[in-house]
Amino acid sequence: MRFTKAGVAYGVKDRIQSIRAGLGLVGAGFQVMMGSKAPGTFLSQVWEAIQARWGEPPKRNSKQWLEMYGKNPRLRPVYKIAKDVAAAQWHLYAQQGKEKVELQDHPLIKLLNRPNPRMTGNAFMYLTQVYLSLRGEAFWLQERNGLGSPTELWPLPPYWVIETPASNRPYYRVDFRNGTQLMVPAEDIIMLVEPDPVNPYGRGLGSAEGIGDEVETDEYMAKWAKRFFWNNATPPVVFEAPNIQKEQAERIKEEWMERYAGYWNAHKPAILPWEAKIHELGKGQKEMDFVESRRYIRDTAMQHFMIPPELMGVIENSNRATIDAAYYIYAANVLKPCLDLIQEHIQVFLVPQFDDKLIFEFEDPVPANKEFRLQQANDGLKQGALTVNEWRERNGFDRLEEGGDVIYVPIGSVPTQVKQVKGRLKGKMTRGLTPEQKTAIWWMFDKAARSQESNLQRALKRYFQAQQDEITRNLEELLGEKAKAVYKDVDNLLQLLANWQEQYQALLDLLRQFWDASARDGWQAVQDIFDLPVSYELINPRVVQWMETNGAEKVKDITETTKRALAQTLAEGIAQGDGVAKLRDRVSEVFRQAKVVRAETIARTETHNAVSIGTFETYRAGRVEQKEWLATRDSRVRDSHISIDREVRPIDQPFSNGLMYPGAPGPPGEVINCRCALLPVIEGVED
Repeated sequence: MRFTKAGVAYGVKDRIQSIRAGLGLVGAGFQVMMGSKAPGTFLSQVWEAIQARWGEPPKRNSKQWLEMYGKNPRLRPVYKIAKDVAAAQWHLYAQQGKEKVELQDHPLIKLLNRPNPRMTGNAFMYLTQVYLSLRGEAFWLQERNGLGSPTELWPLPPYWVIETPASNRPYYRVDFRNGTQLMVPAEDIIMLVEPDPVNPYGRGLGSAEGIGDEVETDEYMAKWAKRFFWNNATPPVVFEAPNIQKEQAERIKEEWMERYAGYWNAHKPAILPWEAKIHELGKGQKEMDFVESRRYIRDTAMQHFMIPPELMGVIENSNRATIDAAYYIYAANVLKPCLDLIQEHIQVFLVPQFDDKLIFEFEDPVPANKEFRLQQANDGLKQGALTVNEWRERNGFDRLEEGGDVIYVPIGSVPTQVKQVKGRLKGKMTRGLTPEQKTAIWWMFDKAARSQESNLQRALKRYFQAQQDEITRNLEELLGEKAKAVYKDVDNLLQLLANWQEQYQALLDLLRQFWDASARDGWQAVQDIFDLPVSYELINPRVVQWMETNGAEKVKDITETTKRALAQTLAEGIAQGDGVAKLRDRVSEVFRQAKVVRAETIARTETHNAVSIGTFETYRAGRVEQKEWLATRDSRVRDSHISIDREVRPIDQPFSNGLMYPGAPGPPGEVINCRCALLPVIEGVED
């Protein structure tokens, strides 16, 4: 620590220059302030105000605030913020021309990682943020080597700093709480401050101070409750005994407290040895509504510190989406401003003591916008800026060992030389797509099919749950003790368990929404990949026709599958003499399979099939004459579809497996869980 006159002068000048910049004062005006040459001017009045306020002592109860931090749960948001600030990653860069080069070994890095022998960098940043949140100010005492460079940083509790520098006293007066007070030169302490708008040149204003009344109220409630339960959860009472003397009253009071006070004496029977009446003076916790009051204060504290409830463990009305959104809001509006304040002080006051060309930065704590990042990745893939594997890595998927290191480019953008062919075409004629390009295209179609899959799966689970609830409710009504023997005909019973026509229509309406959305995704995929000039309105009538014919059959099949499973298990249960409870369990098992297995299979199959009809009808409307079967490009492909991979057929003729396109109406073994795609074939270049 240096106590040199030059050093002190530099520190004060630096502080004054900061104030000058903040006030917008320039040139001669500033000199007038410094020299007090115009005592009656506005500038001199401002300077006198600065002198009067700059050296004032700390606000009262600084120590009490810090002590309360460790005791009152309503200040827990301060702990959350401080811990996250301490955990933030930071980097030190050197400016080299227009480039920034990260430094791995530098005295400043070592100083911030281990600021003093008693603390790690994490503990140092944690204390700094606690002081800033509670008191609006933090002080770093710098210890220097013989060359004047900082070698240690010591955080000082704000209440240790008795006085800050003034124009005629360029020192901090610090009480080290060991009987020693020192006048520390201004240049040897870095003061981080959240300015008080009422007194911007005085001490800081912590965000916790605005909630002081609520915090103290909560503390009083907690202490009251402690005393309440200590005294057997009994409100204060007064004994009225007109016929006893004062000495008797004192003796009876002592005996009463000895026998009945304390939670271990709760609910003991009491016998009054004198004629007395008991008057209750206080209210119990129920009457005072302490639980709701403390919950209100808790919520107020979180709101004051701008901490979403999910981050403090309050998740009664939360889900994964709201939790992710809560962290984004917290990181952007709370954590980042705290880091910016510390970063600014390190850059302005600490970095120049080593090298003014260094740049200190925290990593941005705000998580990337996932939807925006996905859109960027999709655009990069479609424009040929990213390979398939790069797209997969950015979106959390594993790399493909084969076929992933390819760049996808829309075919309409690729110049292709076309040969003139005479006579009948032989072999497979395409537009020159390589195997890698086909793999990339398949991934694009698969992505389109998966776009609605998870949403449909969730909707189907809700549908099956509602169906289960209706059937269970009717089952309990129909198979009561008196009616149990009446319904031996399972088919008759099944018809009474649900309004199957309404169930059919509800499922059809549900699937129509997703069929239409997925068909649009198939049409859009064709536009993105092949740039065919076909509007969706042109193919929509054919998609609607497909939904009315094929869709009706699909819904009928799904409903009949449910009815068959119910009929089988109910018939077995009735034959075994099962009661209502066991039959209800059998129904639950049928729908457990429906919600877990069938919903996933139906969602995957139906979204894929709708994408395929959108693709197929777009090719037809675009006057594509031939089509090619593109089998699934991963290990989950059926053998029968591997055998027809790259098979080419005229657009209006079926493939050798009997299907017009992947997912077209056909045998379940060819359609269920299929993820193959359909390519257009443009004659002219042999593949």
